[in-house]
Amino acid sequence: MTIHIAQFSGGAGSWGAAKRVAETHGTADLLLLFADTLIEDQDTYRFLLEGAANVMGVPAPHDLMARALALPEADKAHQAERKELLAALRYEAGKAGQIDLFDIGGCGCAIDDGEAA
Repeated sequence: MTIHIAQFSGGAGSWGAAKRVAETHGTADLLLLFADTLIEDQDTYRFLLEGAANVMGVPAPHDLMARALALPEADKAHQAERKELLAALRYEAGKAGQIDLFDIGGCGCAIDDGEAA
């Protein structure tokens, strides 16, 4: 089995590259990889959810996208709260079955080693 990995940065260029890989090779063996710094803009997380759903051919998780836009600012005062909310968002995305976060054919953006960036 060949695994296709696309670096998924949260921008239009990486979305387009991932979309091309999906159209060429399908999504069964496609992994979208996002290196989360935990300080991305809220809209980056929204786009990751929407873009990953689009690439994988599943409905966009609008409720999760709205939650991403409501994340607190990425500053020291909100760091712990933001990390907790991002972990919950990743968990909910996987639980909802919208985006398979921990398997091939899904979005590796939720892979979390438990360490802050």
